[in-house]
Amino acid sequence: MEQAKICLEDKNYRDAENFAVRALELDNSSLEAKLFLADVYVLRGEEGKAIKLLGEVCSKYKDHQEAYQKLIDLYADKKDYESILELSKKTEDEDVLELFAEYFPQLPEFDSEDGVYSEEFSVAISAGEEDSIYYTLDGTDPRQGKEYQGPIPIEPGESVRIRAIAKNEYGLYSDEAEGEFQVELQKPEKPRASPCGGSFYETQDITVTVPEGCKAYYTWDGTTPNASSSQYTKPLAMPEGNNILSLIAVDEHGMISDVQKCNYIYMPTTQNPMGSE
Repeated sequence: MEQAKICLEDKNYRDAENFAVRALELDNSSLEAKLFLADVYVLRGEEGKAIKLLGEVCSKYKDHQEAYQKLIDLYADKKDYESILELSKKTEDEDVLELFAEYFPQLPEFDSEDGVYSEEFSVAISAGEEDSIYYTLDGTDPRQGKEYQGPIPIEPGESVRIRAIAKNEYGLYSDEAEGEFQVELQKPEKPRASPCGGSFYETQDITVTVPEGCKAYYTWDGTTPNASSSQYTKPLAMPEGNNILSLIAVDEHGMISDVQKCNYIYMPTTQNPMGSE
């Protein structure tokens, strides 16, 4: 190896190679000789031989940072980023994996946890600053999906499975992020009438409190109201007799509340028994 180093300093690459090969014949486990020989191959323009030799070293010594760095640099010079990706899968050593950090995009992140929501909302996706994000909503491969441009709206009644992946300047894809988001709207509260029922001997107006963001509809004939029934817009005059006011609230999404029923007995011609002698 000393002779090999002297030859390398003199730029006598052929003899440097021969001495390094001889060193490996004497000690095939010599990492020094293998890494030296890989450098000589690169100087001689034989990157293929260097890649093969360094690949063998990395496969056997999965925590050898120098060998991994040399091989990463060779792949990067060739713009062979897919091979860098494959190389990263051969080790679990944290220090070695740090060498790959600049080549891999960040895993996309959703700004909302997946699950069931009670109101419509939008899901934003983020990744590395220079990364592009691609996604699908139908469960297909996000590599063939749309490029992310802004938050994704989740409409009422929808169950959306978002699959997202990031792509960096090297054309490498991140791991996939996936989330399922669903909006199940809750029906609005019932309208409240005041007075809410009773017996009356003098006329009174009935005021209805409508839940925010809703419209109220009513009937007096005992049927269940719907969005085609009379809409409450002002206090209602109490009709004579024994009548039931049925009320519903309908929100902006068409969700309908339970029915509120109020019984009014209005007898204007009947003397109040409590007032008789």
